Amino acid sequence: MKKSRGAGKVLLVSSHPLSPTGRGMDVLSYTFAHLGWDVTHLQFPVYPYSNTNNMQDSGITRLKGKMNYLPYVDSLMWWLPGFLFRLIARYSASRTGNIDFSQYRYIVLESGKSLFLLPRIPSSVKIIYRQSDVLGRGRHYCALEDEVSRRACSIILVKDYYRQSILPEYRHKTTVIRNGFNLPAKVETENPYRQPLNAVYVGLTPLNPQTLSALCSAFPDLHVHIFGSCIRSRRVQRSLKRKHSNFHFYGFRPPSEYLPCLQHATLAVFPFKDWGGMAHVGFTSKFFNYMYFSLPIVTYRTGDPEEFKPYGIVPAGDQEAFIRQVGEILKNPAPREYKVDWEFFSPAGRRRAYEEYIQNLVKNTPVKVADR
Repeated sequence: MKKSRGAGKVLLVSSHPLSPTGRGMDVLSYTFAHLGWDVTHLQFPVYPYSNTNNMQDSGITRLKGKMNYLPYVDSLMWWLPGFLFRLIARYSASRTGNIDFSQYRYIVLESGKSLFLLPRIPSSVKIIYRQSDVLGRGRHYCALEDEVSRRACSIILVKDYYRQSILPEYRHKTTVIRNGFNLPAKVETENPYRQPLNAVYVGLTPLNPQTLSALCSAFPDLHVHIFGSCIRSRRVQRSLKRKHSNFHFYGFRPPSEYLPCLQHATLAVFPFKDWGGMAHVGFTSKFFNYMYFSLPIVTYRTGDPEEFKPYGIVPAGDQEAFIRQVGEILKNPAPREYKVDWEFFSPAGRRRAYEEYIQNLVKNTPVKVADR
């Protein structure tokens, strides 16, 4: 492939493996490659419960950090004293092996534990910080977020209101590029369900086991199908399966397996676990997956409720309201039509936004993208 003017080597660091999805880091990786850059994607950190795959991608070098057996979980370990936090961060960074970070023109760090690599990146290398919906709680972790904002030549945000999380002196570096979604152009599958009423969730965000149990108990004819790493405790998984014959947990599955479940489901459920990070999640691209299939959606409150209003979604404030909303849908389980600019949020639409971003970046001009 002919390299574009100004192209070079770029490294993108994410805790998720590279895959053909609508995730921002995936789209950005493929866009760099499309423009002729020498692209390397590093999955870091890698924990025993991490999602991994062996997919080979033409034109993109894939690296994976060594297994990390000392994970840092900010929501649980935010109180750690500085010396323990630094010990875990240094150990985590060592699990990348002997990567020569100086060989890259740009290194893109996704928000999260990739920030542990900051001390290993030479000052001569330009850093791009892509802040998704993962924000720190612990003060030492938040200090890393401030440090990457200081060192970054550019900061990519997925929503405009995330600018408030950036120190005022660095907000001029920010560019908003909305997340998109990736679905096949045409989906025609056989109905995988044996029962008429089915609720589905596919994602990584932790779910509330108590709400899932209450949902299965309140509607024994409704089968609840959960895909992803949203319930990491095997003990909780087994407990829910043992108590409720209408609860089904599948863990990670490829799109070929979960897309038919989305297409033929009765409704989508987002019974998120209540933890500090939920204030920053809000309306994510996952909602588009269900809206694409015209599924009614019931979700707990997350982020700014105003984000959901244009689509007629009213987040439930508590478990009672959540169960009540599901019951109302089951009385009239009809498809819902949503007003969505699918072209804007499609992979092609997101690639165009990132192409404009990269081209402006190379020209050393202010990185402004016409993204809404």
